[in-house]
Order: sequence, then C-alpha cells, then structure tokens
Amino acid sequence: MTQAEQPGARPSAKHGGDFFGISIASGLPEASIIDASANINPLGPPDWLDAAFMQGRLDSGRYPDPEYRELKSIASSFLKVDKDSLVFGNGADELMFALARLAAKRRPLASAIVEEPSYASYRDASLLAGLKIISVKAQIPQAALASIAASVPSVPGAGKAEKELAEQEAFTRLASAMQAAGTGSILWLGTPNNPTGIMPPGWPHILPKLAGSFPEHYIAVDEAFADLCTAPGNGEPGQGNSALDLFAKQGLKNIIILRSMTKFWAIPGLRLGYAIAAPELAIALREELPNWPLNSVAEAAARLAFADPKAEERRMQTLSFVSQERKRMAAELAKIKGLTALSSDTNYYLVKVAKEAGSGSSLAMRLAEMGIGIRRCENFYGLGSAYIRIAVRTEKENSAILEALGTLLGPEERVEEKPLTPPSAGHRARPCAKALMIQGCSSGAGKSIITAAFCRIFRDMGIRLAPYKAQNMSGFSAKLDGRLEISQAQAIQAMAAGLEPEARMNPLLLKPKSDYSSDVYLMGKHFASLGAKDYYALNSMMKDAARAAYDSLASDYELVILEGAGSPAEINLKARDFVNMGAAIYADAKVLLVGDIDRGGVFASFIGHTACFLPMELKLLAGFVVNKFRGDPALLGDAFNMTKERTGHPVLGCIPMIKNLAIPEEDDGLLQAQKEKQAAKSANPANELDAELSRLAAIVKANVDMPAILAALGL
Repeated sequence: MTQAEQPGARPSAKHGGDFFGISIASGLPEASIIDASANINPLGPPDWLDAAFMQGRLDSGRYPDPEYRELKSIASSFLKVDKDSLVFGNGADELMFALARLAAKRRPLASAIVEEPSYASYRDASLLAGLKIISVKAQIPQAALASIAASVPSVPGAGKAEKELAEQEAFTRLASAMQAAGTGSILWLGTPNNPTGIMPPGWPHILPKLAGSFPEHYIAVDEAFADLCTAPGNGEPGQGNSALDLFAKQGLKNIIILRSMTKFWAIPGLRLGYAIAAPELAIALREELPNWPLNSVAEAAARLAFADPKAEERRMQTLSFVSQERKRMAAELAKIKGLTALSSDTNYYLVKVAKEAGSGSSLAMRLAEMGIGIRRCENFYGLGSAYIRIAVRTEKENSAILEALGTLLGPEERVEEKPLTPPSAGHRARPCAKALMIQGCSSGAGKSIITAAFCRIFRDMGIRLAPYKAQNMSGFSAKLDGRLEISQAQAIQAMAAGLEPEARMNPLLLKPKSDYSSDVYLMGKHFASLGAKDYYALNSMMKDAARAAYDSLASDYELVILEGAGSPAEINLKARDFVNMGAAIYADAKVLLVGDIDRGGVFASFIGHTACFLPMELKLLAGFVVNKFRGDPALLGDAFNMTKERTGHPVLGCIPMIKNLAIPEEDDGLLQAQKEKQAAKSANPANELDAELSRLAAIVKANVDMPAILAALGL
C-alpha cells in the first residue's frame, strides 16, 4: 500500500474508442477501422435499437421526466430492488464523478482507496473532488494458457486451500488500506477489474465482510462488465458474481453498485448507466447530478433493455462467444514473437509485450497506422508500457488483429507444444473471396438484371467471379445437362460472368405449383413438393445446404456476386432469413439496395428499408441504386442528398430505363420464347444474348459510382 498524489489535478489518462484518432493515424475511413481499444459487446447492438430511436424521437418535443419514474418502475421490477434505490446517469462515468463529490462533501478529510491498475475515472473523479488517493496494488493475471492448464485440477477439491488463502489475502490487503483511510472514505473496486479483466479473489464473499467491518466507509462496486463476465459464479458464467444479490438480501447500506448499460448492449454513444444504493444514499447521489441526466433516446433504450425478453439469451450467447474467442486469441498470440495473452474473466484481456517486441505503446501506434485500435497501458497507474489491452471483437476482426500483429512481429521462434485449447467451437475457415450483394426494395426492382450487369463488368476487369442466389422462387428454370435445374436468372448471370451455369450458383430453386405449394429443387435435383409450413420446418437444413454451396464457390473464385430475393425489409421473415441480409452477413458482403423509381416512392423505400435493418446489417450497406429512371438525373440531386442525410448511406447510381433490352427478368418467361425467335433468324442466338449483356454492362457501369463500389469491396 502506498500513498499517491494529493488532490487537485486530473491525470491525463485516455479512454479507448478513439475512432477519429485511429482514422487520422491510418488515413482510412472510420468504416474500415477495427477498434479493439473499447470493450464493447462483439455481438453488436440489439434488434430494438431503432425502436428506441423512434420512441426517443416521438418524446423529443418535451423534457424527460427528471425522476424517470416509468424507467425506474421497469428497472426495479427486472432487478428486484426498490425503485428508490436506483439512480440513472449519463453513463457510469457521470455517476462515478458524482459519487466522489458526494463522498468529499460528507467527509472533507476522506480518502479514496483505489486498486491499481484500474479504471482511470476512479482516480480522476476522486482527485477532482478533493480526495487523497491511497493506492493498493491489484493482482496482475497470469498467462492465459497456463491458467487454462491449471484450471483442470487432477484431484477433486484441489486448489480450495489456495483459493481460501487468496481470499484472505485480498481481504487483508483491502481492509488494511481502509483502516488507514479516514472515516467516510471510499473504496473503488472493479468487478471485474479494468484493465486486468479478472475478478478480485474471493469475490463476492469478501464484500459483506468489508462492508460490515467498515460501516462508515463507502464501497463503490463497478459492475460495468458484470453481464460480460465469464467467470463461474453459482454454476453459470457470471451468475453469483454480482453484488446485487448481497445488496438485496443483506441490506448493505454502504455499498454503491455502478453499472454501464452501453457495454453489454453495444450502444456506447448513448451514454447510459445506473447506480444501485440504499434509498437515502441514492437520493443524495441523485442531488449531485443535473436535472436531466438522460435524454429521451437514452431513456427509451433503457426501458427497452430492461424489458427485453431475450436479454438472458443474448447474455449466454455473448459469454459463449467471448470465452471461445478469448481462448483462440491466447493460443494464436502465443505463436507471435514477444506476446503473451494474460488470463481474463471478461471481454478484454491484457497482453504482455516482451522487450524484444518493443514497447506496448509503439506497437499500438503501429497498429493504429494499419487501422487497428488497441488500448495503450502506460497511463494505467501500476501497469506501464510493457502491456497492451485488447477487446474481444468479432471473429473476423480478431483474425485481422492477429494477422496485423504477426506481420509486425513475426512468428515465435520456438517449438510449439500441442495447443492447450482447440479453435473456437463452430469456428469456420472463411473462404477468401470478396462478396458484393445486389438486393432490391421489392420483387421486380431489377436485381437479376443489375447482378448480371455487375457479373459482366467485373469479368471484363479480369476478376474471376461467380454469381450466387441462395434461394430463388421462379417458374422459369434452366436445365443443366438435361438433368439439373437452376433459375434461368442465375444461368444468365453465369453467362455474363463467362461461366457455365452450375447448381452451386442457385442451390435452392422453388417452382410454384399453386398458391400454397412448390416443387423444391436442392442443388439442381428435385427434392420434394412442399407447402410453406413444411418447407419452413426444413429451414435449418436448407440454410446449411445454401451456405455450403456459397462456401464452395467462395473458395474457387475471387469475387462472388450475390442476389437477394424480394425485399430484405420483410421483418416477419428475418428470423429464418438466409437469402437476403442473412446471406450478406454470412458472406460479409457489401450490399447495394436497388429501387425501381418507375413504380414511385423509391426514396421513401430506401429510407424505410434502413429503418428495418439491424445495426450489423447497416454496416454492410454500401449504398443505393436507383433503377429505371426516365429523365435528367440532375433533377434528383436534392433527393440523393436528403437520402444520405436521413440514412447515412449514399446513392451510388442512377440507371436509366433501358429500352428494348433482350434479357429476361427473373420472373420473365421470355427466355425460351426469345431463344426460339432468335433461333429462327440467327445461327447463333447465344452470341446475341452475350452482346446484349455487354450493352447492359456498359450502361450500368456508366451510371454507377464504380470507384466507390470498388473501394467498398477493397478492390
């Protein structure tokens, strides 16, 4: 235990999540940045986020309720605490600064006991409030692979004595610091700690012992990452690690539980957090805050979060993914020269950087130049530049981080032992093909024709590509070798790409027999005649077959151009979708949304579609394409700008109505009639169709922003 600096100045510790700074360092647009410096749920924002914005928009014409009575009622029911125990703030940070002010106001000679390294705002808030800092050394985790090996004891009950000893040591260490501090001092505890990522030894059992031993001290329990904690509590990851149960059952009146809602729900821009404390303490804390800590959007988001029936399912999915990816990253980082991933209980982990690999700070700067943000650690008190902190991101982003670190440092020069952990369950070796997807605001918007045009455009650029549509409902098919059948649209797209059509390009074809049933062709072969209900019962099998076909194509080609079906905004179909945005997400495809302006309402349709897209889907949307326009495109300039303002996505093309186009649409039965007509007057009708595809491609290429599309694809 050591005394640190006196109050009065705020240290220059920096938070993660600096998209703008990373973008400047790399020269890359924000959309291409990988930010592993901020610890946000890799699953991304929830499905209800757009609903929160809509509710907030409706409520924005009046001031929020300063007491947030409706929100407190919903939250108290979910958390099973008295609504008067709840205090909401503009992020957990605001509550930390308010709590430090409250402690200093009540006890002018009080100190702040801070485990270090730990979250910088504990120290910042305390110093600004006029509190002295008593620093207590926090536990630094061991290497992750060694921790994994040690976590499987060979003898039942082994390690119990060690755990009890660690718990007693942790209590003694903290109690000693609290004893040295003045009455009314505040102990800050991260559970789990940030940046170490681990729970305090003996947690949460030591909490009532500390609270009972020092009833005149405050204990601030920071549970910002409680819902992301993978440490087992009462048999389940995260369960039993929260101080909430102890607060409710034992009435611990001197503890304040601080929680962030933005980490787990992946909405850090909304700034949303809350505190739980005894009513008297909660009232005093509320008086330290502004009149309206939450705006109308943040309040709506909080109401929806506490009422979300799928919250527990999301939590378990998150914990499973985080645990698997963290183990995979530890094993892979061990293969890179000079890096050792340390053990963690949550969605981030420390990495120790050996001297031969340089400092953690210089490594972070070099990664920033490559468009990857990680947390520098030299301004965490008690840690230093020999460490970096990395958040668990998506599988693709984590792999990109590994690749960048491997490029900078090279492989470890040692004989590798057998890995202690296998790759993540369900980890897929992703094919390397780029993917562009053409979706439409409706059937007949021109998806098939536009897809064929891009097949020809990219073929003429010398790119090896293939068309793909997971599932097509059409009465018009093309026979392959007289045995297999796929949609005629994909057969034409294959011709545009300079390929022979094959079943992988359209693994599922539904040929309607009536309003209620269809003939189902799987990989070109007749599978069954099914009604909608029976077909949907086979959704999982059909999805797997379609994705296997995609993976096969993506392994053989540089680029796959996918076509959607109908509209991707059919919210009643999203749960089982693998044809529209479900296919785009699987392929990591950039999406162009095509709208038929000849039908009218195209810009409203663009805006409405983005309102129905999930946040992860919006990240894939490259822009919009107006199709079948008659007139001068310059007249649409304002509409293009307004669409960009309302959706955040640009209009990347305006294709004119193409007259006398001798290429059938997807549901156009003219193909056979056209062939017969051409055969009667031409010795080579295929050449005429090929020429027509080239004419189409030239028109489309001249009327879309190809540089922007190529940039979106990374080509």
